[in-house]
Amino acid sequence: MAQLQFLELIISFCALVNNQCHVSKAAKHLGLSQPALSMQIKRLETKLNQKLFQRNSNQLFLTQEGERFYISVSGYAKTFAEFESIVSKKVNRSKKNISLKILGNHSAYHYILPKLSKKLFDRFPDLQLTIYFGETPQAISWLKDASIDIAILPRRTHLNFPEFCEYYPTFFYQPTLITPKNHPLANKKNLTVEEISQYNLILPSPELIVIPNLYEIFPKKLQAKKLKIDFKNAESGRKFVEEGIAITISSDIIIEKNDPYLTATPLTHLFPKVDYGIVISKLRPLHPIWEDLKEICDTLLL
Repeated sequence: MAQLQFLELIISFCALVNNQCHVSKAAKHLGLSQPALSMQIKRLETKLNQKLFQRNSNQLFLTQEGERFYISVSGYAKTFAEFESIVSKKVNRSKKNISLKILGNHSAYHYILPKLSKKLFDRFPDLQLTIYFGETPQAISWLKDASIDIAILPRRTHLNFPEFCEYYPTFFYQPTLITPKNHPLANKKNLTVEEISQYNLILPSPELIVIPNLYEIFPKKLQAKKLKIDFKNAESGRKFVEEGIAITISSDIIIEKNDPYLTATPLTHLFPKVDYGIVISKLRPLHPIWEDLKEICDTLLL
């Protein structure tokens, strides 16, 4: 396995040289993202303990060590790449017997993945799709050990994705005040902190915050006057809102347009938009239907 991984690094190196050291062209040729290709080159340089490229302005050039290494391996890389290309074309021509493993956090699992799954099956009827539920730490772990292909996650205000991950923001939501439909603040424009703070306000646990500065604007002294609740996902919090016990602040991902009980009143004047996106590992080649998946996500109306 280690030898195959090393050969993969060599193929990436040769592809970069053959594409005039142009990272974006080489990445497209290999079916990788640009950061993934750059990481592979760094891994190869680390293994060889040599600097293979140098940068002059915005252009990459081979070093002398890089030129010598290319001469020694280019023939082997070309032969293997041609074989890999033949296999890849056969797979892409049919795109049958393709499997895809996706993990979503609580909101993505309930509100994004059902619609996304329908679009995927419309395009790939034979797709074998497995969907898992988990929050960001589990998603990161499973991406690293290749237990899943992609994750659909929000960008957390307190948590950065590790270097081996790449995040593509895809789905965008408004920060909103969630209230019963008959609440005095429902659909009121330009709500102020003072108006909201008059009511029993419950907020998600800090580790689940997706709205930047939420706890700075609404510190604990402005939160629930009666009900003290530590809810672990926005959907559990909304149940208390439906009962009229409290109101909450969340992205409008949890409120369907025709929701019979609740209203999402925009708070975009207080907070920036919330984004969910596709998370992949840079350590592995892109999935065979990666471009289709991105296209479907970009056009998915949620």
